[in-house]
Amino acid sequence: MVFLKRKQKIKKTLRLEAIPSGSIRLDDLIGGGFQADLITHIFGPPGSGKTNLCISAAVECAKLGLKVAYIDTENGFNYTRFRQVLPDPELLKLIFLAQPSSFEEQMRILDNLESFLDNDFGLVILDSAVSLYRTHVSGSRKKILKFSRILGKQLSILARVSKKFNLATIVTNQIYSSFKDGSIAPVGGDTLMYWSKVILELRRSKEREAILRKHPFLPDGKSIKFRITNKGVE
Repeated sequence: MVFLKRKQKIKKTLRLEAIPSGSIRLDDLIGGGFQADLITHIFGPPGSGKTNLCISAAVECAKLGLKVAYIDTENGFNYTRFRQVLPDPELLKLIFLAQPSSFEEQMRILDNLESFLDNDFGLVILDSAVSLYRTHVSGSRKKILKFSRILGKQLSILARVSKKFNLATIVTNQIYSSFKDGSIAPVGGDTLMYWSKVILELRRSKEREAILRKHPFLPDGKSIKFRITNKGVE
């Protein structure tokens, strides 16, 4: 599905500062929620809670009466999960879903995003930025550079619409392990790091952990433990 062109309306009478995460402690960690006008980058291994945080933020945005553009590249959008945490099923009407099946389609959706959005939107989610991108980056350095530039263009679009429409943007990301030293790093390298103003790392062993890695006005390195429950994020 590609977002359709829509007529702009103005609903937000006050400037949006942040979208709640659904957890007071997580909001405190990231400076009051997912900040408007910028990109929050969440990375971590499979099962660490990235999509659940996106779902929780989408629900909180809908509860404010604002719309959500949710771009799901991994087919992880779960209506059952949304109904589990939504206080009112009617709020699902405020969540607009696109599910690209290729990196090229992901680019077309983002190219069309600005014409789709209006000032009733409070949140854009790209979950995940790199799952379709990774299918292209094995091979020559020339090929890797080409698709890294395309990824950079997509993130520049998200940064621009965040400011233009005064909304929060969440981008999730995967990780890889270095063959040299076994260290863990987010996919996309400097491209995602450059465009992301807030970076949150998720880990999962016996407990889930969220670690603040970058923030425009908070020190990095702080962390919290959290759980995913039937009610959302706790």
